[in-house]
Amino acid sequence: MDKERKIVQIIPATGWWARYRGYLVGAPSFERPLVCWALMEDGEVIGVETSPEGIVSLAGDEEEDYDQFSGYVYRGADKTTPERWLMNDRDDDEDSDGGG
Repeated sequence: MDKERKIVQIIPATGWWARYRGYLVGAPSFERPLVCWALMEDGEVIGVETSPEGIVSLAGDEEEDYDQFSGYVYRGADKTTPERWLMNDRDDDEDSDGGG
């Protein structure tokens, strides 16, 4: 996104993941683990994620990911391993917090 944002506070986001729709029609969704939650200067709270390559950014803030971002999912503290970074779309209620 092109507007500059200022983070004023962060807190841990253990067990939370940013979820994205697949880039192509029919492609599976994927998730990236959150490092923390960021309180922005305007009061918005945004997840801070890390990619498999170790790049840290605001969830959904990268131009190439903006349209695919679909919300946050809580997986629990014991589900933060890299093999969870790619997954198939699931529709059960356990998969979503309803935010996206």
